[in-house]
Amino acid sequence: QLPVHAQSANWLSQIGNYPVRSEPSFSHNVVAAANYPTLNMFYYYGGSTPNMPLLSWPNKKRESGWDASAWDDADHHTMTVTTGANACHFYEMYNDVVSPSDVYQCRSGAGGCNAQDGDDFTPESYGRVTVTDAAGLPLFLTLRLDEIKNNTIHHPTRFTLTRGYIQYGASLWPAVGTNGWGGSNTPPYGARFRLQSGYNVKGKSQYAQNILNSFKQYGLMLADAGTTGAIQTDTDVWEDPSVAAAIKEALSGLKLSNFDIVDESSLMVSANSIQVNAANLP
Repeated sequence: QLPVHAQSANWLSQIGNYPVRSEPSFSHNVVAAANYPTLNMFYYYGGSTPNMPLLSWPNKKRESGWDASAWDDADHHTMTVTTGANACHFYEMYNDVVSPSDVYQCRSGAGGCNAQDGDDFTPESYGRVTVTDAAGLPLFLTLRLDEIKNNTIHHPTRFTLTRGYIQYGASLWPAVGTNGWGGSNTPPYGARFRLQSGYNVKGKSQYAQNILNSFKQYGLMLADAGTTGAIQTDTDVWEDPSVAAAIKEALSGLKLSNFDIVDESSLMVSANSIQVNAANLP
């Protein structure tokens, strides 16, 4: 029930009638051991975070993970969640090294960096420490297999636009990234696209309806530069043929022009926090 953003029509007119498509993006590493090994991370952009789970290769799931270098012009995102004694602790790293002994020069000129950036948080964490994508949004906002099958998608889905369609120097809460490449009339990082309520989902399979109804309730959130209109999915959804088919069914004929961009500024507590002001929920 959030209002449509005042710039919605203007921003959407710059993008055109692009189709919504899907891309397998991230996988989760699940750490169940009570006393798991850790590695102290030193980040290229400054700072360090101790006690990141040390994931052993080749069991480590990492986006574009077959390269050992952090500077090979590919994105290397790593997501981990713990389920043991330290349950529900999330860890994200960007361009982390494959081997603990593989380090490179930091931005400051010092040596010993083993990732470009990283973050760790729990479901009770609202403050923003560091970020691992262009928008500064959590990586776990992807479509996942269990959520689609159980109709429990309770979050926006990350999606990307081509660089020329992302506004430079601006962001919408809860995003903080401003390194876009478009003009002033294109949407900034953090723009939430909500599927119009009148979009017909009848006649589609249950899994396809689960996906589309989540777009009506929670929307798509512009999180990074990439393929225009591509929603980001966990890789596990492509391991289930019925869910893979449902994603294709849900997106068949779906255009970005079927969405509105909403204004969620009333929910912001602080620009540096992802906490929602519950008193202002519509």
